[in-house]
Amino acid sequence: MKRSFNNFFPTHGGAVYYLGKKFNLNPLEIVDLSSSVNPLTKEFLQEITEEYLPYVSLYPPQDSEEVSSFMEETFPVEKKNILWGNGSMELLRLTINLWGKGKRILILEPTFVGYRNILAQNKPKEIINFFSLQRTSWMEMLSQLKITYPKVEMIILCNPNNPTGWIIPKDFLKEIIYKHPEVIFLVDEAFIDFREKESLLNIEKIPENLFIFRSFSKFYGLAGLRLGCVISAEKNIGLLKKEQPTWPVQTLTLVLARALMENKNFKKKTLMYFEEERNYFQERCKNLGIEYFQTTTNFVLFKLQKGESFWQKLLLEKKILLRNCVNFFGLDGDYLRISLKERKWTEEVLETARKWLFGEQS
Repeated sequence: MKRSFNNFFPTHGGAVYYLGKKFNLNPLEIVDLSSSVNPLTKEFLQEITEEYLPYVSLYPPQDSEEVSSFMEETFPVEKKNILWGNGSMELLRLTINLWGKGKRILILEPTFVGYRNILAQNKPKEIINFFSLQRTSWMEMLSQLKITYPKVEMIILCNPNNPTGWIIPKDFLKEIIYKHPEVIFLVDEAFIDFREKESLLNIEKIPENLFIFRSFSKFYGLAGLRLGCVISAEKNIGLLKKEQPTWPVQTLTLVLARALMENKNFKKKTLMYFEEERNYFQERCKNLGIEYFQTTTNFVLFKLQKGESFWQKLLLEKKILLRNCVNFFGLDGDYLRISLKERKWTEEVLETARKWLFGEQS
């Protein structure tokens, strides 16, 4: 009997425990290509973890300013402009709690489902979803923002975008943000480490209407340890700080994050590795006639006819988990996102897709 998965698509990548329980799969045996976490982190940390285990018994720094002192050499942002926390989504939630209630909020779609989940817990006056699968359409809309959406008060933007992987140039965004001081811009740079020069941290001054969110889950692979930060004007950071607990992050999280950031070889190896894997996957898609989105990150969005069934086949027969994008605004089950990890798993997905396209039995 064929099982329907329509009601079981998780709202976030990495849901191996959830799907394992639902479909009697061992979560440790699932090859997780749904979450965009750097697979090279594990190899690096295996070599150094023992050295940092004594930190487990130490209390972490008591506030974000002490965390900044701990991290400042590797993350050069002035203490007054940065707040550290238990993942960037916690900080985004705090920001929306303080500035989003009663606002008309524009979300550029398709994008990370978590934004809508956070907004559902608040009381914005209106949520506006601008959908396009063309980066140029996003830019055209932003260029004419007050003509198209004259009453918008807050914009949530993921850059590079999840799930498409495209990026809006820093100079263009800077111009729009400076042009509209009456609009609050929440810019999620969770994947910006793959294109660091395009980060808004590189602009001359952080204006009061800008909040930049950075994550250590993706490029640095610390999804299970939870570390993120928000960068904004000193006044905004002061207000956010009042909402935080005494110990905003864990000690071991901090020391491992700093070790990763200080290791230049880790960053260089990561950038080279994913450039090669991106090129390989996209070239194979091109050869197979699979529609895909040119990406700047460690994941690729692609489209297959009857994609939900393909997703099921991979999970049940191969124990390979992709991110089905059925719950991304404006997308359907034919859109799939693969996080690039070991080449052998990429090849398994591509070979299964080839057989799927040409009607061959696997």
